[in-house]
Amino acid sequence: MKKLIILLILFLALMLSGCANKYSDEQVNQLIQQEKEKNSLEITKLQDQINQLKQNTSTESTQMSTGSESVSQLKEITYTNSSYNFSLKFPQTWKGYTVKNRILSWGSLGTSDSIDFGFPSQDSLFNISVHAKNQWQNIQGIEGPKPTYLGENKLYVFGYDSAQDAKNSEIIERMKEIKSIVQTFIVK
Repeated sequence: MKKLIILLILFLALMLSGCANKYSDEQVNQLIQQEKEKNSLEITKLQDQINQLKQNTSTESTQMSTGSESVSQLKEITYTNSSYNFSLKFPQTWKGYTVKNRILSWGSLGTSDSIDFGFPSQDSLFNISVHAKNQWQNIQGIEGPKPTYLGENKLYVFGYDSAQDAKNSEIIERMKEIKSIVQTFIVK
């Protein structure tokens, strides 16, 4: 009888410990995976909301009072070239623009560095060329297209030129903004 009671107690203890462990390891792993997926979705949603807020903040209009009227001006995107110490300001419509360095050949007058600005669909809508002062003078004396003067510092003269064609209507609109962009050129 004593043995039977001990066996019964052991059996009940085993049963209770099995009941206490309500979920199998596989079920626990599934629950963990479901929670991870739910959290991942929540994180993605939050990241999307943060990105949207950042985008809205960067494009939000700043109201400037000018007497009785008010002018809405979009925040600009500033490009700074640390190699040649100049900067440009782009309108928000240029968000996502690309910058590419290349070398321009001027035939017997040598070469000059060029910084091209464009978009993935057309990588050079306009470029800023960098010339030694004597090279700039020599280029001005040749026939054919020449860069338009932007400014200079002690070492270099900067000019710009625009693309002659546009790949699509969006690029045509961006090309209309080039003159106002190059007007923001500042060389230090």
